[in-house]
Amino acid sequence: MLPAFRLPRALASQEVARGRWYKGNTHTHTLNSDGDSTPDEVARWYREHGYRFLVLSDHNFLTGVDGLNALHGADEQFLLIKGEEISDRLGDKPIHVNGLDLRDKVEPRHGSSVLEVMQRNVDAIRMAGGVPHINHPNYEWAITADDLKHVQ
Repeated sequence: MLPAFRLPRALASQEVARGRWYKGNTHTHTLNSDGDSTPDEVARWYREHGYRFLVLSDHNFLTGVDGLNALHGADEQFLLIKGEEISDRLGDKPIHVNGLDLRDKVEPRHGSSVLEVMQRNVDAIRMAGGVPHINHPNYEWAITADDLKHVQ
C-alpha cells in the first residue's frame, strides 16, 4: 500500500481527480549533502520557476519540510515532500535509491549483489512508509537493465 500524500486543497481539486499533470522534481539536493544551496533557497528557486512540488532528497539525510511548507506552501500552490537518497554501493558500484515521503531516515542496507542492494533498500523504504525509485541507474554504469527488471 502506498502512502497517501497530504495534498493542499488547491492541488486536490477536480483537476487532480481528472489526472492533471503538475510540474515537480523528485530528486534534488541541498547543502545537507552535495548541493550548493540551503533547503529554503532550493525550495524558493523551484517555486519561483513554476514547480508545484519538490522532494528534497539529500544523500543519506532526511530534511524536514514542515517549516518550509509553512513558508512556501501557505497559499497551497506548492508542496515540499520529505525524501532521502539512500546512497549505497557494492564494491566500486554506486547504487542510489530514492525514498519519497518517508516517516524516518533509512540507513543503507548493503548486500552481496547489485540486485540485493537495490531490493534491500527498496524494502527498507517501503517499511519506512515511503515510495521507492531507483535514481540514475546509468551512473557509472553500476546497474544493468537486467538488475532493474528484477527489483520488486
